[in-house]
Amino acid sequence: MIDKIISKIRQSQVTTYYITKIVTAIFGYLFILFTVKLFGLELYGKYSLFLSQIILMSTFFIGYFNVGQMRYFSKISFSKYQSAKLIALCFAMIPIIIFPFLFSNYINELSELIFFSFAFLFIIYRIKLTYLQANLSSKSFLVNELVRSFLLICLPLLFWFYISKSFTGLIIAVGLGFFITLLINIQLKKFSFNFKEGLDVLRLFFKYSWPISLFLFVTQGFQLTDKLFISHFIGEDENGAYCSTFDIFYRSITFLLFPIIMSEFPKMINNWNNNKKNEARIILRKAIKLQLSISLILLFVSLFLAYDILIYILPEVVDYISYFDVLLMILSAIVWQFGLLFHKTLEFHEKTVPMFLFILVAWIINVTLIYLLIQEIGITIVPLSFLISSLIYNFLIFLYTKKIHDVS
Repeated sequence: MIDKIISKIRQSQVTTYYITKIVTAIFGYLFILFTVKLFGLELYGKYSLFLSQIILMSTFFIGYFNVGQMRYFSKISFSKYQSAKLIALCFAMIPIIIFPFLFSNYINELSELIFFSFAFLFIIYRIKLTYLQANLSSKSFLVNELVRSFLLICLPLLFWFYISKSFTGLIIAVGLGFFITLLINIQLKKFSFNFKEGLDVLRLFFKYSWPISLFLFVTQGFQLTDKLFISHFIGEDENGAYCSTFDIFYRSITFLLFPIIMSEFPKMINNWNNNKKNEARIILRKAIKLQLSISLILLFVSLFLAYDILIYILPEVVDYISYFDVLLMILSAIVWQFGLLFHKTLEFHEKTVPMFLFILVAWIINVTLIYLLIQEIGITIVPLSFLISSLIYNFLIFLYTKKIHDVS
């Protein structure tokens, strides 16, 4: 009996993704601590703002492809997929090459070549991870993330001690980590490139994915606008303190909750694609129950331990971040992660336009609250507005999901 349970755990996609998230979260914590302590709060804030820009660009120019391959990967051939990927990369690289020349002041200390190289490597790596997830290759996913996480610590430390203590040096070190990880288990399978078939696949992806891509674009906009507002209205050190604290707790929530989505969504969508809709709904309901249970436990523990742990590991932020700020960050992250799972019913029915409209409403409310109140309330308004906008998004999803069930 015990042997069977252990065997199931070893074979479980959820277990593999949890291991991945736990290990990457640990290395992520170390990266935050080392960067803040060695490079300082201000530089960490700059790095976090830069990475948000890259993620935003990646989501806008290639996000539709990643969402599309998650949805339709099991339905298309390898040659069609590879053809579509090459075309998508060509489309994405053109605006990314142009961007730093048009907005040279926006990237400040970085050269155009460094900006483009980092963006290109980041995009390729995101495509690779999504491919492994869609292909249910959780063990390969684990290996890639373990290597990248290890390099995320080693390379910046190497640069700081021997090469460069600058912002540019940090960006190059992190970019090299992406490059080295991309070399792992490269598959150079031959395929027949067909522009028309690749374009047809991209049309299929785009038709389904453009609202979700815009949805993801807006969700990344939450963090970017938060950081821009804090930097502009409060200060660079305060931005670094907020970013490092938020990253620690958001990463914690993510590694506890997001593996449920990562592992179960491919199963849900495969069942849905194979006309096993009841099975897909059952998996979704079980995933929601599991996520709610973990969230309640996590919130209870956080009431007593979260702030003390923060002050112990990152005392540099004590003058900027309060106990109340930390609780708001944790609660908003929990509510947000729940929304990412709760809206899967809309994805099943390909009701992605309402998802985009709902998140757009939530983002506008978030930006408005911060803009109006940040100078009076301070940093506290940032996680508070994120919590309010996340609750609004979940409520709108609930109303629309109820409408779908009533119609069906």
